Amino acid sequence: MKFIKLLFLFSPIFIFSQKANLITIQGKLVFDNADLENISVRNQTTSQSTLSKMTGLFTINGSVGDTLIISSVQFEKIKYILLQEDIIKQKIFIYLKVQNNTLAEVEINQFKKINSKSLGLISKDIKVYTPAERRLSAASGGITGLINLINGTTGQLKKELLVEKKEFAIEKVSNYFEDDYFSTILKLPKEKIEGFKFYLVENQNFVIALNSKNKNLTKFLMTEIAQEYRKRYLE
Repeated sequence: MKFIKLLFLFSPIFIFSQKANLITIQGKLVFDNADLENISVRNQTTSQSTLSKMTGLFTINGSVGDTLIISSVQFEKIKYILLQEDIIKQKIFIYLKVQNNTLAEVEINQFKKINSKSLGLISKDIKVYTPAERRLSAASGGITGLINLINGTTGQLKKELLVEKKEFAIEKVSNYFEDDYFSTILKLPKEKIEGFKFYLVENQNFVIALNSKNKNLTKFLMTEIAQEYRKRYLE
């Protein structure tokens, strides 16, 4: 009987220590030419769940050995077990597959409008926040928001949000264009490609074109910016 009482006494500490070991992981679902918004990502071990963004990005807490379940209408269900290296890097990439071989031959654009919102599984008015947006929102309310505004925390969080947006834009560029495009079409040395991507996302007109999925305008602006980049840094 004493043993049982001790078990109940210390079990909250055990549960708390388990939760304390959870690490926030930045994940990305990968599949060419498809809308990856609102794909369900669930940590089967902790029962925590989240939804992916249109670019496939998601954030979830986990620890070594946890099983992530990725499921959606158009892709095969995936079980991904978190490894030690995933926890160290705090970043994972999960490659998706369409449901079957027949679907693989279908134009993926058919699925672009199929997501949790279009199926009515979640409200269309729900906004999915990025990690930086959540931190800024949490720090902006009530008296805490006023204190953070005075001590500079809010300003720092706004800077972090800008950095995050640029990182997402760079990742989107990398998804849309292979390195060969930069070296062959834009005539950039391979060792300068990553630096050029950072230079690209500093151009607001380019970012607007990129986010609007206007590929022709995006390519046109990339060509102009590449000429400017070569004159400034390579000639």
